[in-house]
Amino acid sequence: MDIQKESNGFHVMKQLELEPDNPRDIIRGWGESFINMPDTIPFLEPDTVDELCTYLDFEENTVRVLNRYIPIVRNTPPLKAYIWHLYYRLLTPSFSFGAFPAGFYGFPVVKKYFPEHPGCTFLIAVLGAVLKARERYRRDGVSEEIIRDTLITAIGHDRNGRKFHPGKVGFQPASFGWFRIYAEARLFQLGRFNFKLMETNPFGLVLRSRRDRRKVMLMEPGLKFNSRGYCLKEKDPWGDPICDPFADQVFTSELEYLPDGWRGYPVDPRGFVLKEKVFFPSAEWESVLEPGDITIDMHIPGGGGMTPERCRESFARAFEYFGSRYPGKHKAAIISHSWIFNTQFEDRLPDSNLAKLMRECYLFPHPSCGQDGIYFIFGKYFHREELASVPGDNRLKQAMLDLAMSPEQLRCGGMLFFREDLEDFGSQHYRKEFRL
Repeated sequence: MDIQKESNGFHVMKQLELEPDNPRDIIRGWGESFINMPDTIPFLEPDTVDELCTYLDFEENTVRVLNRYIPIVRNTPPLKAYIWHLYYRLLTPSFSFGAFPAGFYGFPVVKKYFPEHPGCTFLIAVLGAVLKARERYRRDGVSEEIIRDTLITAIGHDRNGRKFHPGKVGFQPASFGWFRIYAEARLFQLGRFNFKLMETNPFGLVLRSRRDRRKVMLMEPGLKFNSRGYCLKEKDPWGDPICDPFADQVFTSELEYLPDGWRGYPVDPRGFVLKEKVFFPSAEWESVLEPGDITIDMHIPGGGGMTPERCRESFARAFEYFGSRYPGKHKAAIISHSWIFNTQFEDRLPDSNLAKLMRECYLFPHPSCGQDGIYFIFGKYFHREELASVPGDNRLKQAMLDLAMSPEQLRCGGMLFFREDLEDFGSQHYRKEFRL
């Protein structure tokens, strides 16, 4: 019986000279992907590649590199099987939501065949995901303008990769798994930001005054906070303990649902939790956002230009788009959890667009690892002893490095913004109206 050598994922890794830390994780599902691999893979065909390069507005050098490497993939069976496996595993639901989620952090690039641009390993597989994503968006009736804007932004990871590795073309393994959301047609580029619908879980509670409609957030229960009202840092990206310098008065958040109201720890819209529990009677307050509610989840692509005008315009587009596309199926509120909403940046960079956006949102704490945002900006995490040698060639980078090396280290944060407050964007509405 003549069995193709590529049917065995371990053999393929040997042929490609790949030596991952966990080879069994890499080939999980290899049999399913291999037996479903067609003889002719559409995203490797020359006409399709040319069309996608134009559609995605690739730079000339990226096109040249792809045109050099993709014929090698077509004519090298083990390489073709590995690229297909990446693509198939990305798009197969059983890998996405089953017992073994398809993360790609430990997946190796193929240096043997892509020595100058190893990140093309993932970029080529992404081309297939783009085809599937475009097909799904179109089937769902999304406008061509939004589809193209969304997919060009998604492929922006190729450009982001080059800021970490100048002159290199490719896609980072850590970014590859994120493309699954695009392939499912769940994420939409609407102005400056990406948005998708998602349930708030875990979450606390947002109350609105029946008298003057001001809002107060109560923190979700079970989180530990330091004496400044920020989430207590416990472990770094490698799982090692963190010594939080403000752990002198640690408290744990609680949230009680009572017959006549709610009792919990209020969140100051500047982004920290107050240290005393407060009771809010239902006769004076009503719940407007709680765990399980579907909201508009915001993702912030790289690229700068986050002016207040563009932020407001993007918020407005998101409220209008999801309100018309999914009427009655979600709460008209935008939520985001990101290193972007680190309140330390408001202190360090008070005149930045980043700080201006934070002052317009209702900020709240979120658990952090001490290096939040470092990977996004620098392309990798660093052990603390390495940080001093990392170049900070702009204000944001230098601020991040200074904070990461400080005893306090970097934080993460979250934000909320409600559609009913859009007319007040620009007035720091949540901060000015906040009182208990």
